[in-house]
Amino acid sequence: MLRVLSAATQPMSILEISEAVNFDVFDVMEVIEQWLEFLREFRDNQQVQYQLYHDSFRVWLSNRL
Repeated sequence: MLRVLSAATQPMSILEISEAVNFDVFDVMEVIEQWLEFLREFRDNQQVQYQLYHDSFRVWLSNRL
């Protein structure tokens, strides 16, 4: 899941993340909760999307995975 988030340049919903990694939505939600301090949350009407909090952190994490 971290690979998907570190590769994403746009915010992703929990459903999009779960489909990309083939995990259950509830499993993705648990990981999101654990990584929440490193994520930015975007709310658009009824949909919530997540993205790593800073582009340089995203690049750094991508290089480490």
